[in-house]
Amino acid sequence: MNYALKYPYILLILLGSFFNSNKGWSQELSSKSALEKDFETAMEYLGSFKNDSANIIFSQIIAELEDAGELETGFGLKVQLHQAEVLEKDHQDEIAIQKLIQIVETSEQKNEQEVYARAQLSLARLYEKMGRSAQCLKHLELARKVISQHNLEDVYPRFAIRYSSYHRIYNHQDSSLFYAKEVVRTAPQFDQNDEEATGYLLMGLLLGDSLYHESIGYFKEAGAIYKRLEDFSGYSATLSNKSRLHLQNNQNQLALLYNDSSLIAAKTATEFGHDAPWMFYTKYHDRAVIFKTLEQHDSAWHYLNKAYQMEMTDMGNFNNDKVIAIDALFQDEKKAQKIEEQAMMISYEKARQKWMFGIVGLVIFFASILTYYYLRLRKANKKTLQQAMALTKVNEDLSISLEKQILLQGEVHHRVKNNLQIIISLLELQQNDIKDEAARKSFETMSNRIFSMAAIHEMLYQNKGTEMVNLLDYTKSLCKHFRSFVEESNSPIFQLEIDDNFFNIETLMPLGIILNELLTNSLKYAGNLEKKLKIRIKLEPVQDGFVMKYRDNGPGFPNGALVEREGGLGTYLLRSMSRQLDGHLISMNDDGAVYSIFFKEKIQN
Repeated sequence: MNYALKYPYILLILLGSFFNSNKGWSQELSSKSALEKDFETAMEYLGSFKNDSANIIFSQIIAELEDAGELETGFGLKVQLHQAEVLEKDHQDEIAIQKLIQIVETSEQKNEQEVYARAQLSLARLYEKMGRSAQCLKHLELARKVISQHNLEDVYPRFAIRYSSYHRIYNHQDSSLFYAKEVVRTAPQFDQNDEEATGYLLMGLLLGDSLYHESIGYFKEAGAIYKRLEDFSGYSATLSNKSRLHLQNNQNQLALLYNDSSLIAAKTATEFGHDAPWMFYTKYHDRAVIFKTLEQHDSAWHYLNKAYQMEMTDMGNFNNDKVIAIDALFQDEKKAQKIEEQAMMISYEKARQKWMFGIVGLVIFFASILTYYYLRLRKANKKTLQQAMALTKVNEDLSISLEKQILLQGEVHHRVKNNLQIIISLLELQQNDIKDEAARKSFETMSNRIFSMAAIHEMLYQNKGTEMVNLLDYTKSLCKHFRSFVEESNSPIFQLEIDDNFFNIETLMPLGIILNELLTNSLKYAGNLEKKLKIRIKLEPVQDGFVMKYRDNGPGFPNGALVEREGGLGTYLLRSMSRQLDGHLISMNDDGAVYSIFFKEKIQN
């Protein structure tokens, strides 16, 4: 996601502060049994980003506690909580959530209030990463309640960090700043240095756009703490924030200086065991932006290329679609750089020719005006012709390159469509072997969702040379697909009031998922009635975007409007895709189910 935080590495710093803070918690173990010593060793590995080693030790401790029947003691719950944090650190968020929910239930039964509060905060952090604001706020409030009731003052700084982060993401700046100050106020009382540094970091980020010098001061405070703790990844991130803030305020040389320092700190963090390649390629990309601002284009291109190479190496084969997007962005920037260099050369050549013609004019005036002028003009014409021929060759090469790029884009869309079609076919074959009707319906719904994406790539393949798709043609394709599921006598009547509006794939993909869910709901709830199913889809422009109005003549909503239920993926997709388009969804009953989806066109990457 990058969705929640302003810079990509801030999320890791906020997470890392939680893991490092638990070093102090482990020191509460008074007796030094073998298991407790193993626990402290695992905590040291966790704080040093050695996740695999920490997880092995935690698993051994849990196995021994389970054999002894002590897994649900306070110590056993603490060990399980830290193992869940290791899973989160390794990006196994779903498994971590399952473990944390079990820890919450057990700690509540066993009256282990501190474990309960910390587990709730961990769940809130995970749901914040996923963009599920309601669940995040729910767990934050549960943590707040138990912290207040049982006077868990040493847990409060961690709660304040999470609450500040939540409000920062959802644009409640004043509340976010208040809780960031609370972190700075309370953390020193319990020697929670990591929390204090995170508080200063949050204050610097929150005030960065308005109070330049104050923000620099807060970043300086955070950096000093991280450096003292030898947390060089946090120190590096703080220096990067200072660099960006200086650049935003036209302090280019200071921005370059702090970028240098952040790279040195990142290398030191690697030496301490924190192997995170993203720390380097984000800083190299920042460095390219700084040199471009300083009009040092060769250096800008060098670090842009270096960042690109590191990012591509780090990603490997993890996500082929992401690699293609990054490569396209890189090639675009490369072409823009070449065009800019060509423009500079042309400008220089024009200036040079201007001075040359001026000197030639003076020579001609004092010598043989007609003869000399004729010779120079013929020479100039010959040179101009050569330049014209060279320019024509460059244009031909660019045209060939553009044609190759168009063919490559078409091939990518064609392959993606074919791969999605194979998945649909596999689902349909599996569906034939399933006897349970509910399971068959689930497979059918999944196939339809995949078809809504495959249809977009098919149209992009058909429209070679453009990355735009006509919404009307796409909607007709979906309607035709859904009409094939019912008998011809019961075929729905579709009324489409959509002009020729062309949208890019970033806009059309969420719209396609929304239309798929609406059509599925209509066939499911309104398609079995005695009367003919009628579906009307209308698109209208509004002041800051568009509104898509969808209605059917079915029984409508039981509660008068669309109500999100636990586990309701369709409802979640409708609301999630609306938010992805910077819009929202309104539902009501009016002789059937009525939806109004307000959205904005996304900017093409």
